[in-house]
Amino acid sequence: MYRTAIVTAMFLILPVVAHADVITIEGTCRGRIITERQGSGGFGYDPLFLIPEFHQTFGELSPAVKRCLSHRARAFARFIPSLLEIATEFEH
Repeated sequence: MYRTAIVTAMFLILPVVAHADVITIEGTCRGRIITERQGSGGFGYDPLFLIPEFHQTFGELSPAVKRCLSHRARAFARFIPSLLEIATEFEH
């Protein structure tokens, strides 16, 4: 039995100056929730979260691969350009 799952991470940075905008960035990692644990790596639901493209759960994938695929990594990668823009504004 499979269930589709989407895991989402969002970073919320509160503005430190009154005129700054609030930026919301989202990252997703699509996978399936399976009923039998596979793998012993990770934590929580990792052994139940199957990534179809890899035919493995997060519990079976190496930490390096998980760092690239994770919803947090994808959200942060999308946030970096905004962070650099904010940093540039503070330089002036």
